[in-house]
Amino acid sequence: MRSLAELRPALAEIRGQGWAVQNEELAYGLRSVAAPVRDASGAVVAAVNVAVPAMEFPVTRLHDDLRPPLLEACQEITRLLGGA
Repeated sequence: MRSLAELRPALAEIRGQGWAVQNEELAYGLRSVAAPVRDASGAVVAAVNVAVPAMEFPVTRLHDDLRPPLLEACQEITRLLGGA
């Protein structure tokens, strides 16, 4: 993406699904999945990211194996911060 106008729809999609995947956009050979942590007011105060070597983790494995426990961890941290 080269402009804010191009980035806005992608950010809206990420916000809607509640998690994001980085597929070698940041660095060749690196994939990651991340999700937000919220406080009692519902504001995003942090994020948790799991980065893995791309050769060992296809995107489907990020979705299927890493994303569910990541989302559970973010939900638990959110709960500990008083969030819903």
